[in-house]
Amino acid sequence: MESFHIAVNAVMPFVVYIAFGYLIQRIGIVDETTWDKLNRLVFYCFFPFLTFNSVYAVSEDYVFDWGFVLLCVLCDLAVILIVSILVPRFIVDRRKIPVVVQGIFRSNAVLFAIPLAINLFGDEAASLAGIVITIIVPVYNVVAVVLLEYYRGANISVPGLIKKILTNPLVDGAVIGILLHELHVVLPTWLMTPVRGIVNATTPLALIILGATLRFAAVRRNLRLVLPTTMIKLVGLPAIMLVFAKLLRMDPIHLFVFFTLFATPNAVSTFTMSAAMGADGELASHYVMISTVLSGFTLFLWIFFMKSVGLI
Repeated sequence: MESFHIAVNAVMPFVVYIAFGYLIQRIGIVDETTWDKLNRLVFYCFFPFLTFNSVYAVSEDYVFDWGFVLLCVLCDLAVILIVSILVPRFIVDRRKIPVVVQGIFRSNAVLFAIPLAINLFGDEAASLAGIVITIIVPVYNVVAVVLLEYYRGANISVPGLIKKILTNPLVDGAVIGILLHELHVVLPTWLMTPVRGIVNATTPLALIILGATLRFAAVRRNLRLVLPTTMIKLVGLPAIMLVFAKLLRMDPIHLFVFFTLFATPNAVSTFTMSAAMGADGELASHYVMISTVLSGFTLFLWIFFMKSVGLI
């Protein structure tokens, strides 16, 4: 039951925010145009603070396990490559392809991995998760920019693509965070207080906007696509990676952090970025919503299973 409560407490706040946004939309206080503008506001002005803080806030005492970090990055890139090759074979709509690819590989590690690691293993696991996430989040964002720009159909040169990546707000936030962290720049409290305030507001606001853009008729229309690929993400892919981690004889903490990179629900920024960059934002919102809700069950079952067989 403790494992169940850990998963529920991590997931249910997300569901409440989404439901609140949907309720606001049903009441009709804000029109659809305003929601679109708010979505752009979150993408360009709020999410950079989130990616910045996820890197800058890493403690100076963290010992970087670069071998493990490299393994995580390579495994993520392998999954991205395989999914990017397979998905276009089954889906022809160019607005949907980058959303489906992200729906399978992109996890909400920032908001799920660390809380789960703390509850199960304490600060040591949180430090390891923080190190991995510091590197993985920029990788996610760079790959997302490449996918979204490519499937837009625009003629993009390599310099142009690099410029798009470097001017992406989420990437910029992470880069600035890395620079300040590595240069040991200590920002004053009067500046970090509002930064943390914006960071704390980012995910709730993004989820409320997501809920406000939900159209349940469209959810039913997309279920045939979203459900099977979400189950691949939450069940199939974690199972493969769990076997791989066991073969490598990872200790419980490393195994669990590695596992959370592939078993946590779809990142909220998938919806925000897809909607802002011309992909199927509606489909992306369904991935975030359905994977978030289902993860309450799948994470509980996975944690219960791993505890039962002695993996963690």
